[in-house]
Amino acid sequence: MILLQKQKLVIVTPPHTGSGALHKTLCTPEIGGIWVNGINPDGGIDHHYGAIHDGWLQDGFEVITVIREPYARQYGIYKHYIWWLELQDLTVDIPYEKYLNNVPIDWMHQETQYQFCLRNSLINSKIVTTAEIDDVLAFDYDIEIRPGYDYTALHSRRLPAIDHDYFKTEKWLAEVNFWKHSGSI
Repeated sequence: MILLQKQKLVIVTPPHTGSGALHKTLCTPEIGGIWVNGINPDGGIDHHYGAIHDGWLQDGFEVITVIREPYARQYGIYKHYIWWLELQDLTVDIPYEKYLNNVPIDWMHQETQYQFCLRNSLINSKIVTTAEIDDVLAFDYDIEIRPGYDYTALHSRRLPAIDHDYFKTEKWLAEVNFWKHSGSI
């Protein structure tokens, strides 16, 4: 989560929605964003915190939740998982399809953006995609984040074409419908 006091704005960043780039770009002395961490569903502390403080709402802060195209996000989470395993010096040879057959139980892998928004009561927040956030910040808040934040980098990975039962579940269909009806396409 990023708090921009001057603009009376809170930006919530579910996992793998460009959150690292947004935090590094907005939480600088020039822009003045405050990097907010909190407890995640697994009990750890990280910046994917989504509980909005009542005081911010009472003071008129607007809340933006950033979301990413679901297939690109899911594949990105998989790539992040492989990176994390390699960082632990674990030998990994896990094809994407095998990952989908046995998605890790960690909340970051299990919870969709839609579920994240439901859990944190963010459904009525302003939903903005990774492709739109730079324009929204520039036009609505006079905050220029390019070139530090580059949406195109989030889509530089080739997504494998895969027909898998994972993408036929009710959970996944709800995620895709959330994306479609959020105004993001």
